[in-house]
Amino acid sequence: MSWLERCDISVVHGDLFDQKVDALVVPVECSLTFAHVLGRQLLDRHGHEFRAAASEAGKRLFGDRVPLGGGFSIPVDGSETSRWVVLVAWWDSENSYTQNLIERCISTAFRRAFETQSKSVALPLFGVNSSELKLHDLYAAIPKALREFDSLRQSDTFSVEDLRFVCRQPLVVDELRQVLQLHEIGSDGLTAEV
Repeated sequence: MSWLERCDISVVHGDLFDQKVDALVVPVECSLTFAHVLGRQLLDRHGHEFRAAASEAGKRLFGDRVPLGGGFSIPVDGSETSRWVVLVAWWDSENSYTQNLIERCISTAFRRAFETQSKSVALPLFGVNSSELKLHDLYAAIPKALREFDSLRQSDTFSVEDLRFVCRQPLVVDELRQVLQLHEIGSDGLTAEV
């Protein structure tokens, strides 16, 4: 049985930070300023010690800037909802939100989550609040990234059993559920509400 066949994939209408998962994926700026909504919410929950640890890890791995689409994992102590935060560089000073970038960010999120041996992962729908993002690019990128990961030789060893795409916009949630159903990806969890 392939990873995609045994993984419970759901599209959840709700708050990313309310998901009780092993790894929480948060898109951030390449400069790790945590200036956008999810970055600020992350700092509100985990404080400036988390920011210092993330900045130190980012500099150690990448230097001054995380490359667009790059990312890394940070352990989170004392969190009620997750053990790891996976930071993925989604914003730069001037980047387009293309299908290719979405696929790279999802792939990076998966790789970092698998490195931590996480069994459950929640990630936002990258760029859904941006006026520049074309939703059809997002809807094309997610099934493609899932299928590409499933086709990897070692996919049967991947630890993730529960994968959640989380969004607060009901229309987008419904549309992505339909897209995944058309691609025959997911399970009854596609109707989850949290």
